[in-house]
Amino acid sequence: MKKIIHFMICTLLIGGAYADGSTEVHKQVLEELLAERLITQLDHDKKQAELSHIKSRNMQQTKRPINLEMQAQKGGTATISGTVQSGGMDLEAISIVLYDATTRAFMGAESTDQFGSYSFTGLSAGDYFAVANNDSDEYINVMWSSVGMVVCSYCQPDGDSTISVADAGSQNGIDFNLTVGAQVNGQITDGSAAVAGEYVTIRGIAPTEYHASQITDISGNYSFNGLPAGSYYVTKMHPSDIYVDAMWASSGTVNCFDCQPDVDSTLVLAAAEVRNGVDMVLTIGASISGDLVDDVTLLQVDTLGVRVVDVDDIYSNWYFMAELDGSGVYTVSGLPTGNYKVYLEPYIEMENRHIPEIYNNIQCNACSTMIYDGAGD
Repeated sequence: MKKIIHFMICTLLIGGAYADGSTEVHKQVLEELLAERLITQLDHDKKQAELSHIKSRNMQQTKRPINLEMQAQKGGTATISGTVQSGGMDLEAISIVLYDATTRAFMGAESTDQFGSYSFTGLSAGDYFAVANNDSDEYINVMWSSVGMVVCSYCQPDGDSTISVADAGSQNGIDFNLTVGAQVNGQITDGSAAVAGEYVTIRGIAPTEYHASQITDISGNYSFNGLPAGSYYVTKMHPSDIYVDAMWASSGTVNCFDCQPDVDSTLVLAAAEVRNGVDMVLTIGASISGDLVDDVTLLQVDTLGVRVVDVDDIYSNWYFMAELDGSGVYTVSGLPTGNYKVYLEPYIEMENRHIPEIYNNIQCNACSTMIYDGAGD
């Protein structure tokens, strides 16, 4: 028999307190939803932004569409090697990453020596592809190809970029010629103080295909290097911090949920251009908090997630995420001014024994559907 939850909204505050933590999201579910076109690429990216923020605490960057966890085991006898140059000069300490072209398995990374040389040894016979895609250096990310460097952010190999090796074989001359990219620098503040540890994203505007993220430093500064020439926009998006999501614009910071660039928010970068002053001033949003506890034990319920939607945009504003403090108090922060509905949704990866609800105490099996149909206060 399922238990009934006591689920009550306690406060609606401007700039209220928030819990420091992150809600785990199932990566595989996101990929499957995207593949089935049940969510948009933007929705997918926003959920991934939360996962990337968790990793940012260890100074890691956003995920790539490569299986980094599935590192293939070496033990073969083949070799792939080459050199890395820029403008005819050998480049030292450039990271070259090798992947299996069939499985996308991460095969390892090698750093160039003082002569710009790198080498992968102990490879099994098979097909591979190599990329130079360190977002922290000044060079544009590229994938090696027999017809020249391929500029790409999420590189996908084709016949020209596939490196085939046989047992005991050697593929030499897999050489890279790198180009210095543009740079965008800025600072994130709340109007009076720097905002450290904030997640900032730069996206290319078609036909520029580029996507990268950085975390602001202790002074609120961020920097994107190695950008191909093209048009971009810069956003601050995080589903559980205290700030309203925002986008840079030449006329001033734009608060937005589903940020879409216009003329004022478009950065047009020339080759190797350095653009400074791409600053944003964040606004502390409203917050909703309440209890999510078992009605008998009064202990926190971890198998249900709190979902908040804007009644004027119920088809997309699922992005806000609640933080739980361990005692059953949840907080959803960074909300723009508006009217909201709150409901509970079971986590896919957890076994749930509780009945979901819509605030206030409307029990339901498909709460999101009822919200769309107008249920809830």
